[in-house]
Amino acid sequence: MRSPQPSQKRGLHVHIFKNLRRSTLLRSGVAALALAAVSAGSAQAATTLVETGSSLLYPLFNIWVPDFTAANPGIQVTTTSTGSGAGIAQSMKGLVQIGASDAYLSDSIVAKNPNMLSIPLAISAQSINYNLPGMAGKHLKLSGPILADIYMGKITMWNDPAIKAINPGVALPAHVIIPIHRVDGSGDTFIFSQYLDKSTPAWHTALGYGTTISWPAVQGGLGANGNPGMVSASASNPYSIAYIGVSFKAQIDKAGLGTAELKNADGKFVLPTTETV
Repeated sequence: MRSPQPSQKRGLHVHIFKNLRRSTLLRSGVAALALAAVSAGSAQAATTLVETGSSLLYPLFNIWVPDFTAANPGIQVTTTSTGSGAGIAQSMKGLVQIGASDAYLSDSIVAKNPNMLSIPLAISAQSINYNLPGMAGKHLKLSGPILADIYMGKITMWNDPAIKAINPGVALPAHVIIPIHRVDGSGDTFIFSQYLDKSTPAWHTALGYGTTISWPAVQGGLGANGNPGMVSASASNPYSIAYIGVSFKAQIDKAGLGTAELKNADGKFVLPTTETV
């Protein structure tokens, strides 16, 4: 697993966690999608595989599954979006064959669950989105330390001097920022909080990173479930800011949310595109 660079919001490898206790064969599908399957030509009854976890990965599974089941007519696959924390937990308990997560397994989980395989599946990325009236189509510039200060309640206004300094000429509103975070166990929270942990010493000391975080109490702050919930909450609350998986770009655009450019290691401000990720 690669960690994000301190000044660039780089996507992490997305993993699936497969529980071997309920499988008969590991085989690969589209783009290294790993599934438990019966052997080709077997006379056994149809096999149903259950996947749950990452909401960021959910749209991707909905693309892959029809191709996989078409190539393997004896296998059915069900997918649900429950968050990376649930994907890991249910896979550990043997309740599902596939637990999808944007966060990799900790050493302690690996040691306690020798039957689980951690399989890198894809490269994910995340965008920082905001609902600023009158700024549709404009890309506000932000940095790791500024985001950390927003989510720690140290920067509370959109026209804060730190934001204005890197957005010269932009008419920033004198309005309170509404930071939105995930309340479910989330790989997106893992990615976001690890980015802040690596970029901002104060965040590292106080909060660290993980699929769940003890979020500081920030006036006006909101919580949401899953990436769909983050999009909906931000769209419903003008002057809000949120971290959302890039697989929800269509929903982000439809909601009219702006996407920030983040400062990278070279001091340049970039969007979460294929080239920058």
